Amino acid sequence: MPSLAKYMWVFLVCGWHLTLAQGGTMRVFVFLSPECPLCQNYTRTLNQLQQQYAGKVKFTGIIPGKTWKQSDITTFTEKYHIAYLLQVDRDLHITHSLHATTTPEAILLGPDNTVIYQGAIDNWYKSLGRAGNKPTQNYLQDAIDYTLRHQPPPVKKTTPVGCLINDF
Repeated sequence: MPSLAKYMWVFLVCGWHLTLAQGGTMRVFVFLSPECPLCQNYTRTLNQLQQQYAGKVKFTGIIPGKTWKQSDITTFTEKYHIAYLLQVDRDLHITHSLHATTTPEAILLGPDNTVIYQGAIDNWYKSLGRAGNKPTQNYLQDAIDYTLRHQPPPVKKTTPVGCLINDF
């Protein structure tokens, strides 16, 4: 997987107050849309993961596009009890830099800003409108666990299921 060090300028030039990896920690960027039913359904899982890995992994939700008002973000945060930072990516700089295409989509970066995992959070949804009873593969959690043990994850990329990110 490529290192994203060359993309660091995007975060600085565009005035982002985020950094990719900080102080030797891993970062998870999750691309979300407040109106996407799958994103809404995954908020509980993401909150649990954020709590489970607190102090080891920094979670940030990225909401791509110009569509969203602060009131939309506040409502989404309160309704789904979002426990991690949400950042709107109005000009899609982060979205394009990390090659995100779908909401929800998770990207795990190592301390050196290398993409360790990118794709679906798990395999709960097989396709749009077709969920299983429960996930049988937890891609993001497995990638975090393996990486914390200094081992490469067995799955490094999957195709996320969800709503496509629009360029507006």
